[in-house]
Amino acid sequence: MINRILICLDKSTYTDSAMEFACWLAKKHDASIEGLVVLDMEGIERSVGAVPLGAMKFAKTSIAAKEKECHQLIEELLEKFTNHCDAVGVRHTEFEMQGAPAEAILTESNYFDCVVIGLRTFFTYSSGAGEDEVYGTADDEPGDSLEEIMDQSLAPVFAVPLNWQPDDEFDVLIALNGSVHSMRALRQFAGLYGHT
Repeated sequence: MINRILICLDKSTYTDSAMEFACWLAKKHDASIEGLVVLDMEGIERSVGAVPLGAMKFAKTSIAAKEKECHQLIEELLEKFTNHCDAVGVRHTEFEMQGAPAEAILTESNYFDCVVIGLRTFFTYSSGAGEDEVYGTADDEPGDSLEEIMDQSLAPVFAVPLNWQPDDEFDVLIALNGSVHSMRALRQFAGLYGHT
């Protein structure tokens, strides 16, 4: 049985599909959802690059402007998440963390029954939709958080594809590498499958 679901929110349209799936799963299990957004401070600082002597003031100003932009994006994501959960009648909380996205998500996921995330992740500061500004195309520049989360999470991870819609039947791919973590995830999912 699922009681607590962690959904990882980013700036992509994959997050919309992940929200749909998390709310669908929460309604099926009468569970609550926590929306998590991670501020990638390391990525922001790396985006400024090496700072030559005498340019530290410019670097600090640039970092502060990027932080402000990211905080505004975080507020928008959390508001969108709250509005969506309220509209479908699902219990929810919101949470913001700072740090390396995959590490922050893994740390928080230890307290949840499952993790819901988009099939492509855009948590890192430098990731995005690319020049065409449309997610789900070959132009995307996704981050590498999904691979790390799938590899190290103790909780089952649902990676939701773009434009997911509820259906009476659904296909599931369970990543199994023989490790204790993957075996545990397989057993947990097998226990949940009859209830979804």
